[in-house]
Amino acid sequence: MKFIGEKLEGKEYEERRTSYGLIFNEKGEIAVAYIKKYNMYNLIGGRIEGQETSKQALIRETQEEIGYSLKDIEYIDNLGCYYYFDIMDKYELGIMDFYKAKLDERICNPIEEDHQLTWVKPEEIVDKMYFEYHRYIINKYIEQLKELEQYRNNNLKIYYKLQDKKIIADIEKATIEGYNKAIEYFDIHNCTKEIIIYVYNSIEELHLDVFGVKKEEWEVSCGEDNLVKVVTPANSGKVHDYNTILEIISKSVADIILHDNFKNIPKWLDITTYITGLSTETNTYSKPSIMRLKCNNYFNYSDCYFITRYIVETFGKDTVLEILKNPSKYNEILKLSDEQIDKKLEEYYG
Repeated sequence: MKFIGEKLEGKEYEERRTSYGLIFNEKGEIAVAYIKKYNMYNLIGGRIEGQETSKQALIRETQEEIGYSLKDIEYIDNLGCYYYFDIMDKYELGIMDFYKAKLDERICNPIEEDHQLTWVKPEEIVDKMYFEYHRYIINKYIEQLKELEQYRNNNLKIYYKLQDKKIIADIEKATIEGYNKAIEYFDIHNCTKEIIIYVYNSIEELHLDVFGVKKEEWEVSCGEDNLVKVVTPANSGKVHDYNTILEIISKSVADIILHDNFKNIPKWLDITTYITGLSTETNTYSKPSIMRLKCNNYFNYSDCYFITRYIVETFGKDTVLEILKNPSKYNEILKLSDEQIDKKLEEYYG
């Protein structure tokens, strides 16, 4: 996640998790809430409450603020921002999800009567927005409209720059392969999940947009909700090649299907790498260990792959599906403790 704003030394920041909508009409105007008593313009949305998902929070906040339901809801970004909220006289760290959407129907009277729905062109309102993070996300959207082309086929959208037009067919094929392998392996019926792919010109561009800083060269993709952000296969960097980027797209799409249908998946179970063929290695470079992976500050993709491979090849697909449905009971399902699993892994891989 990218962070903006200045974090001041000696100040305590209260974390505030929120969800906002870039809600557009057919004229390309954006919906904002004008709060007269503060002379403030905000995006529609607000705090995520209790066990709500960010999408559920946006739907609820839209009803409370302007009395409408939403349609065509599409996750587009997340962002962190350090800021001083002068109205409340406190410092906050905003952790935000953003969605693109359209208003559907008027379904109730707004609870927050001081929120006046206003339609305006994004470029005309951006500098009037009260919060820095609202200005940032609207500006980013305006720039993307200028730079990005869009390809759409059924439930797939690909946003790309013109120079990548010739490789869209390969990206589409990789997406469909990941989608189909996931629904077949996980035995999912009537799946209509929309997949959105953003293609970046370089690893540096991807890192700055997603993380705000340069990361390791091997980090070429990021997935969230139904959105995959990935570097173009045509400029894959020093670690990966063209075909590997396509395989990473397939895995990322399979991950979206997996996490949309199963919850609380053990972090050691990397079944999508296995089923998409992203890794076909047979030799481990270190001893894979569930015990080690369960430490909060440790994660290793290689360990996850080789643990998963052992589980699949020893116990079979049906056992994997049973673990996905009952993740907290994997020891009972395998009839092995974590210590015994680690011992079996050592024997299996020599």
